[in-house]
Order: sequence, then C-alpha cells, then structure tokens
Amino acid sequence: TLAFNFSFVTDKRNDPFNPTRGDFFSTDLKVGLPFFWDHDSFFRFMWRYQKNFHIAKTISLSLSLRNGFAAGDMSITERFFAGGINSFRGTRLDKLGPMETVVGEDGKTSSVPTGGEGLFLFNAEATFPLVLLPSNEWFGSVFIDIGNVYSRAGDINLKKVERALGFGIKYRTPLGPLRIDFSWNLRAKADYGFIFHFGIGNAF
Repeated sequence: TLAFNFSFVTDKRNDPFNPTRGDFFSTDLKVGLPFFWDHDSFFRFMWRYQKNFHIAKTISLSLSLRNGFAAGDMSITERFFAGGINSFRGTRLDKLGPMETVVGEDGKTSSVPTGGEGLFLFNAEATFPLVLLPSNEWFGSVFIDIGNVYSRAGDINLKKVERALGFGIKYRTPLGPLRIDFSWNLRAKADYGFIFHFGIGNAF
C-alpha cells in the first residue's frame, strides 16, 4: 500500500505516563493512492480526545472518546479493530465488532475478527489510592467502556454499542501503571461475561 499520512497531536497532560490532569487530542488522516496498482485507493480518518481531572482530592477521573471512519479499497491492516486492555475491556484483543467464521484443517470452526470501517469508543475511569497497602504507588480503579466496531462507516449507531463495567488494581511505575483489570460484558449473549486483563500502561 502506498499512502500519505497526515497527523496532528496536542498534549497538555501533566504526565504522559501517569496523567491526573490535562487533556490530549489527536487526529490522523491516511489516504491510499493506487500509483502502482489498480486497488488500495482509500481514506481513513480517526480522532481521539482524552480529558483528565480531579473529582476529589485523591480521586482522578479520565474520559476518552475515539471515533474513526474509512472507505475505499483497503487491506485488512488498514481497518479498525478494538477489544482488549487498551480499548474495550469486555472482550479479548480485537474481538469487538465484525467476526468471520472459519473452518480449520481439523474441521473445527472458529471466529476471526475482520475489522471494520467505522469505530466508536468511549471510556471513563476513576482512579483512587489504595491506602491500606504499604506503598503510595498502589491504586484502584472503576471503569465503564462503551463502543463498537462497524463493518461500514455509515453503520455507526450509538444505539448499537456494547457496554462493559469493571474494576482494576494498578501499581504506578515511571513508564506507566502495571494493571490488572476485571470486566463484565453487559451484553446478554456475549462470548465473555467476565474477563480479566493484565498489562502495562494506561487503558487509553
């Protein structure tokens, strides 16, 4: 794929690894041009906004909104994917949105994510110190994740989103928190009702 990429970023957070105040905004536009082939002509646009602030002396709240849309003849690597510890914690990695059933050589079927041309994600997380632990670097959190990946950008519908609630434990390091998040997908027939994730860095 031959493409041009245009990005704009502004970061006013007090700490990019462990933010408690300030905001972050970014946009990214990618345009694929068929200079050497008769395909790969597409555009892909995504923007992201994050706000961090205190709601009490020791409690900070982080809000994040991500929205993307695309169109054209694009490879699967250019599509939007979501799911996992850094986007929607109610599913495994990349498992949010369109899925395709494939049959393996052993005859067993499995579901494989195909991505989509539309994306909407909203995350809200409150973080507070765990005062009963012997270090000032331990924190707890409660969160809600809302969103979906859509096959077509025109399919984006805020009434067709998945929701997950959960809580987590963090240990703050200079490179971002070590995290364990426990989440419940609120969709009645979700593949994962209860799920946990482990990782490093902020969720969004």
